[in-house]
Amino acid sequence: MFGENHASTLSSLVNLAATLRALGDVDAAERHDVEAVERFTATVGERHPFTLTARLGRANDHYAQLEFAAARDVDEVVLPLLTEVAGPEHPLTLACTANLALDLRGLDETARADPLQADAVEGLTRVLGAKHPWRVAAQLLQRIEFDIAPLPL
Repeated sequence: MFGENHASTLSSLVNLAATLRALGDVDAAERHDVEAVERFTATVGERHPFTLTARLGRANDHYAQLEFAAARDVDEVVLPLLTEVAGPEHPLTLACTANLALDLRGLDETARADPLQADAVEGLTRVLGAKHPWRVAAQLLQRIEFDIAPLPL
């Protein structure tokens, strides 16, 4: 109805990928994430929050495939962009920080991971509250999944 490059269509790709990843179909999730990143980049640019969220899905694809270095590479590129675009206290920035800590743990880099995880938990507690699912996931060393809220039409 809106076309293949409409923000709602591309957001649906990101959300479908997250659902497929949760169901264990990481290959299908990855295909949708690759497409979403490419099309968001072409339509709204590489620094738009939707593009960055789609890129975080790519990091989650890598992590689900136990490709910790590839996940780290994505999260390390996206984190400073999120910090600049959304701010250091934005939940997406803090969640990316928590996920980067998990990437580093997967690479046995706990000395770098520990302070990142602590900062993420502290920030998510402050911004979202102690019972928010993202804060709980960060505290329990669980990967945080991302979606894009539907746009009002």
